[in-house]
Amino acid sequence: MALSLRTSYFLIMSLSQSALDNCTDIQFEKSNKSIVPLAIGHNKLYLCHKESIDHLQKILIDSLFLKHFFNKYYMFLGNNIPIFQSYHLPEWNMRRRVYEYLKIHHPEFYVKFRSLTGS
Repeated sequence: MALSLRTSYFLIMSLSQSALDNCTDIQFEKSNKSIVPLAIGHNKLYLCHKESIDHLQKILIDSLFLKHFFNKYYMFLGNNIPIFQSYHLPEWNMRRRVYEYLKIHHPEFYVKFRSLTGS
């Protein structure tokens, strides 16, 4: 279920974090400046209070599970936002396609497999 920007704002005010579906919504930049992007996942923009961003991002980056999904940082509205997603590319070989399939559709198996192989 996608949340509107207004609904997300009220959730963040009460719960400290939220996720916006279809995160390409331009309205975000014009919204309340106390709410900032925390991270980007598969088609989601996670938001939090500005004063919580350092603490929450450290938790995400230090996560043994999420480290397998980290792709890169992106500078957005003055914040360095971690991105935990990637898109399939036509030039990937079969092995990489299998890894990416597992990463999206069976993340628990993917993490276990990558931990066993040491990569």
